[in-house]
Amino acid sequence: NHLRRWEKGEDAREPVARYLRTYSIYLHDHLNKENKFFDEAEAHVLAKEEEIEMYEQYRSVIAITKKVEDMIIEIDLLESKSWFSFSDIK
Repeated sequence: NHLRRWEKGEDAREPVARYLRTYSIYLHDHLNKENKFFDEAEAHVLAKEEEIEMYEQYRSVIAITKKVEDMIIEIDLLESKSWFSFSDIK
């Protein structure tokens, strides 16, 4: 509203200036907080080598887990065969 009055020739510079100053303070504060956040996040982010190593460890654990699951399925399959009997186990 003050900007429109000022555009029409009224002397409404002071309210516009106060608004712009307040907005400037808000932006400055917000950008500083944003920069601080990204600086802290950057400090905690893993290096590319660490990320690759962690991924390889994850793949290794998953492969072992999958292998154990496959072995259990195969044991169950063998135990379900007609020729298998628990009495044969001593």
